[in-house]
Amino acid sequence: MYPRTRSVRVVGGSNCSVRSSEVKHYFTPNGGIAAFVDAGNAVDGTDYRPKIGAGMGVRGRAPVGMIRVDLGTPVHSKDEHGIQLHIVIGPDL
Repeated sequence: MYPRTRSVRVVGGSNCSVRSSEVKHYFTPNGGIAAFVDAGNAVDGTDYRPKIGAGMGVRGRAPVGMIRVDLGTPVHSKDEHGIQLHIVIGPDL
């Protein structure tokens, strides 16, 4: 499926496919919310079956750039579960 070390840890791959979709709505000039769906995988072969995640978050404009705080969860995964927190401060790279 995807490359792993001997201890079964995912390490990435030589081929990558990534898709993302996000909808944002600002309630004020400096703050709003977002909903997103992300899909992708990194593999060494040609099996690109994507891992899919979805979530929601808040957006705020600050002097240092955009501040994004998101909560996301895997979709349709029997191997992965739970909610993950993701915080980004600054511009998209």
